[in-house]
Amino acid sequence: MAPASDKTGSGPGLNSLDRPAASPVTVSNCGTGSATAKNCGEAEPSTEVPGPALTLWLELEVKCNLSCEFCYNPWRGDMSIAPRNRTTEEIVQSLDEVPPGTLGVVALSGGEPLLRPDLAEIVSHVARLGARSVLTTNGVLLSSMRLTELTSAGLTAVQIAIHGATPDTHDSLAGGQSWFAAVAAVRRCVDAGVPVTPVFVATAQNVSEFPAFVELLGELGVSRTIFNRVVPGGLASKNWAHLSVSDSRILDALEAADPVAVLHSIVIELGVPVERPTSFEELRSIVWTNCHVSASQTRVTLGPDGLARQCSHMTEAEWTLPEWLSRRESDALLSHPSAGEEGTDRCCIHSGSTTVVELSRRPERHSVHPEQNLSLAAT
Repeated sequence: MAPASDKTGSGPGLNSLDRPAASPVTVSNCGTGSATAKNCGEAEPSTEVPGPALTLWLELEVKCNLSCEFCYNPWRGDMSIAPRNRTTEEIVQSLDEVPPGTLGVVALSGGEPLLRPDLAEIVSHVARLGARSVLTTNGVLLSSMRLTELTSAGLTAVQIAIHGATPDTHDSLAGGQSWFAAVAAVRRCVDAGVPVTPVFVATAQNVSEFPAFVELLGELGVSRTIFNRVVPGGLASKNWAHLSVSDSRILDALEAADPVAVLHSIVIELGVPVERPTSFEELRSIVWTNCHVSASQTRVTLGPDGLARQCSHMTEAEWTLPEWLSRRESDALLSHPSAGEEGTDRCCIHSGSTTVVELSRRPERHSVHPEQNLSLAAT
C-alpha cells in the first residue's frame, strides 16, 4: 500500500481513496456525505464526477515546520537527498496531464503544503479542472486569513494531524509544540463551516489515548476522523522499535472508542488495514479499509520530483503521471501480492519496509458511502 506524514507526522497513502467503478458518483460538500454532519452546515448542491475518478495525492513541498517521528517522507532523515520543489507552472502542467473529466480528488500534501505561497493558485487550478481539493496539514500555519484565502480559491476540505488527546503526547510525537495550534485550526474550520477531518496516527505512545481523542473531537463538533496505524517507512522505520504497536492494542483502542464515537455521531475511518475478529464487524462507528494498491487502481501519489508512485510509502518512482495512467490498465504495474478472494481484506505492502501487515480471510468489509470514502491522510 491508505492518506496520514501527513508531513505533519501522519503518512499518506494509507486510506481507501478508490471510488466504485460504477456510474457517476455524487459528492456532497460535506466530508462525511451527511447533510446533518456537525461541521457541514446546510447541504449544498452536489457535484457529479464520472467514476472511477482518479484520486491524486500531490506532494507539493519537501520542507516541514515539524519533525514527526513517523513522517513517511523518505528524505526527512536527510534533507540533502530531498528533491527540489517544483514551480507553480510545473505543478499546473502535471494536473493538466490528467485526461479531462477523470480527476476526482486532489490531496494537497507535502512536507507542509502551507509553506507554499502559491497554494491558493494551485487550489484554484484544481477547481477549474472540476476536481475537489483536500488540504492535509499539521494546522500550525492555518490562520483564519489563510483558510479564507484557500476556501475562496475552491478548497473543499481540510485534514489536520492530531496525534494525542493531550499536548504532551502529541508534541512529543510531532517534534514540536503544535497541539494547541492544531486543535485551534480544527475549531477554526468548524466555525467557518469547512469540512475538517482530524487524523490520528496510532503508535505505542498514543494508542491508549484514542478514546479520549474521540471525546475531544465530540467537544469540537467534528463528525469524522481518520485512524492510521503507524507504518514502517521514512522516519518511522528508524524509530520502529519504540513506535510499533500491536494489532491487539489497536483493536482494544477502537473497541473502547466506538461507544464514544457513537455518542457523538463520529465516523472513525481506518486508513490502514487491521486484522480483526469477526465480532468487530459489529462496531457501529468504524469504517474498515483495504490496501488500494492493485492493477487498475484509481489512486496515485505524485512526488515533488513529478514522478508517480502507487503508494505514498513506496520509494520507487519510475513513471511520469501520463506514463502511469497509460500503464495502470495493464499487467505492467505491480499487482497486489496478497489480493484475496471476494470478501477478504487486502494487506498493506510497503516497498523497503521491514514488515508487512498480512491479513487473513475475513467477512466482507463494511460498505462505505462514496462520500465518506475520502480518506486522504497518510501515516
